[in-house]
Amino acid sequence: MLSKNHKYFSDLILKNNIEATSSIKKCIKEVDYILIAVPMVAIKKLLEQTIFPNLNKKVYWINASKGFDPEYPIEVDYLDKIIPKEKTKGNFKIIGGTFAEELANLQPSSITLTSNKQKRNDEILSILNTSTLRMEWS
Repeated sequence: MLSKNHKYFSDLILKNNIEATSSIKKCIKEVDYILIAVPMVAIKKLLEQTIFPNLNKKVYWINASKGFDPEYPIEVDYLDKIIPKEKTKGNFKIIGGTFAEELANLQPSSITLTSNKQKRNDEILSILNTSTLRMEWS
């Protein structure tokens, strides 16, 4: 088991309940949620070439990516346009000005979860809210 992300956070040691892996297949094998946090212009390629071929069930998608893809207008919910119906139970978006370094260093941060799925919103909030990360839904 890896305990570090050597490429981006070499000084950060992961907690015991977090495992780093380079295997997408292993990572998505038995999940109900997939959180995506890559630049927006990289999402479509990541999904089509790496995740979709290894995903054999519907999941909930959480988009925490930053930026824009010029192929889609800014007002369009990006994941709704690129994830096939047979791969999704619903899509969520995280918005706010939080950066990976802040989260990794446990600095106080606040973000917003957007969707129209009240029950799942509450579940996601219970999973992701911590003493240093405050997430609310809209």
